[in-house]
Amino acid sequence: MLSSISKLLSGSLIGVAALVAVAPARALPVSVTYNMQYSFFSPAAGKVVLQGPGTLTVQFSNGTAGGHVSAGALHVVSGTAMLTNNFTVLGGAIVFTGGQSDVFLGSGMGNVTAGGLFNLATVGHIASGFIHCGGAGFCGLAGFVTSVNNMLTSGPRTLNLNNPLNMLAGFPSLGPQTFMALGTGGMTPQGGVFSAMANGQEIGRQVVPEPTTGMLFGLGLVGFGIAASALRARARRA
Repeated sequence: MLSSISKLLSGSLIGVAALVAVAPARALPVSVTYNMQYSFFSPAAGKVVLQGPGTLTVQFSNGTAGGHVSAGALHVVSGTAMLTNNFTVLGGAIVFTGGQSDVFLGSGMGNVTAGGLFNLATVGHIASGFIHCGGAGFCGLAGFVTSVNNMLTSGPRTLNLNNPLNMLAGFPSLGPQTFMALGTGGMTPQGGVFSAMANGQEIGRQVVPEPTTGMLFGLGLVGFGIAASALRARARRA
C-alpha cells in the first residue's frame, strides 16, 4: 500500500513540476508613478497660462519580476493635474484667475528606446475648475465676460509628448527615473495649440503579476489536494 501511495504522490508532484517547467518566462508589465510638474504655454498670450503639480502612472510592457524596465511599448495607467491659470495680458489690462483639475483615466500609447528616449500621447478630461476674467473692460477681446466665473466641468485635456528629445533619465533601471518631456497640450480658447512641458520624479513602481502565475499555483494546490484526499481514502480502507 505504501508503494502505491508513493507512486500517487510522486505522480502528482511530477505533474505540477511539469506545469511549472513548461511555462515560458515572459516580460512582466511594470507600472511606474511620477510626481509631475506641468506648464502650458499659450502662443496667443505669449506666456505660460496653466501650470501646476500632478501625478502620472505609466506602465512599461517589458519589465521583470524585480521591477526592472526596458525598451518597448508603454501607456498611461492614470494621472492627475492641478493647474492654476493666474496670468495677465496687455500689460495688465486683462487679468485671469482660476484653476482646473485634470484627470487622465488610462489611455494613450507610446514607446521608449533602450536609451530612454520616448513619446507618449494620452487624452484626459477637465474634471472641475473655473476661470475668471477681470480688468479694464478688455475681457471681451479674449471672448470672456468681465467679472464672471466661467465654470469648467468638462472638456478634453490632450497631452501629446512628442518631442524627439523627450528623456527618461536613468533608464533602464530599477529606479528612480527623472521624467523630462515637451509636446502639446490641447487647444487654446483662441484656437491655437498649447505648448506643454512635463517634468517628473519617480516616487514608486509596481510589478503587475502575470495571470498564469496564479493559475499555475492554483493547479499545484489542486494536485496536492488530490494526493491528500487519496491518502486519506486509502487510510480509511486500511
